Amino acid sequence: MTELRKKLIEDMSIRNLASSTQKSYVIAIQRLAKHYKRSPADLSESEVREYLLRRVQVDKIQTSTFKQDISALRFLYAVTLNREWMIRHLPYPRAQQTLPVVLTKQEVKKLIRAATNLRERTLISVTYDTGARVAEVMALRVSDIDRARNVIHIRAGKGNKERQVLLSAALLKLLEQYWREYRPKDYLFPNRYGKAGSVEVLQRLCKEAAQRAGLNTEIHPHALRHSFATHLLEQGTNLRTVQVLLRHAHITTTQRYLKVTTDHLQTVKSPLSSR
Repeated sequence: MTELRKKLIEDMSIRNLASSTQKSYVIAIQRLAKHYKRSPADLSESEVREYLLRRVQVDKIQTSTFKQDISALRFLYAVTLNREWMIRHLPYPRAQQTLPVVLTKQEVKKLIRAATNLRERTLISVTYDTGARVAEVMALRVSDIDRARNVIHIRAGKGNKERQVLLSAALLKLLEQYWREYRPKDYLFPNRYGKAGSVEVLQRLCKEAAQRAGLNTEIHPHALRHSFATHLLEQGTNLRTVQVLLRHAHITTTQRYLKVTTDHLQTVKSPLSSR
């Protein structure tokens, strides 16, 4: 490990960045170093700009990936290298106004039924019924299931912010069945070494279950979080409650789910039908 990478990781740990954020920052900076075959500490401002331009024009990366690259470089140069002038004029990409992928309740049921075993079925059900992020689900511990209060403690949230979500009777029943069969000791969904399972495991099983269920859209676990929020709003749950359950810092983030709810559309009379 180079001294720069060591200091970068130390700085991210001190800032209490989520482990997934730390991993993505390291990968983004490694990619920059590999491109120039030199340490990022030796690069000029123009070289960094040229690299980012290539990422957009040649690699044609998504806006979300580009934002991640920008954030990683800003942290590296402003915090670790104390060269804020290096990134002062780096343009930040304009956010794309895209609607989240949302499944219908029937599609969620199909996805769950398409799971090949109880572990997969429980993983998908927990992801949907809690609205948790992928990393949050895989970091759940057995002790986070609070049967006495009917809540699940999400302790490894984005920005290390803890929250509680409802433990429904249906999910509790499924979790009890899962525990009796697999007997997890610490992490709820451990890997073979007893540590927290990989997020890639949940991503892969959702994709494969969607294919078996005959769903046309390639399903990422985050679509279950989007579906959870949208279905709550369609059931009449107020926006502020959904914001708290999802642990959104800004309610404007939660408001985008109002754009994909369908209940209000049922009251609209089709112009074709009125003829």
